[in-house]
Amino acid sequence: MEQRGINKTELYRATGIKRTTLLNYLSGANVPPLDSAVKLALFFKVSLDYLVMGIDTDLIAGLQKEISILNKTIQEQDKDIVQLRQFII
Repeated sequence: MEQRGINKTELYRATGIKRTTLLNYLSGANVPPLDSAVKLALFFKVSLDYLVMGIDTDLIAGLQKEISILNKTIQEQDKDIVQLRQFII
């Protein structure tokens, strides 16, 4: 949090979450309920998945799409290779 130039007071003021409650979330003593998690995600401009699990699901979805496209390209190239082999033989 401090790495982003944000202090606990700014976070408290922006989200309306009590300072002691925030400290408990940050220390891991408590897990924020959904409404607080949403406020924190909105404040930090991240998804709930990223906030809760540290995983950027949009990035993962994009990578999965790219992998799917690459797999299709490989399958098409394999078909071309088979056709070339038949032509050569």
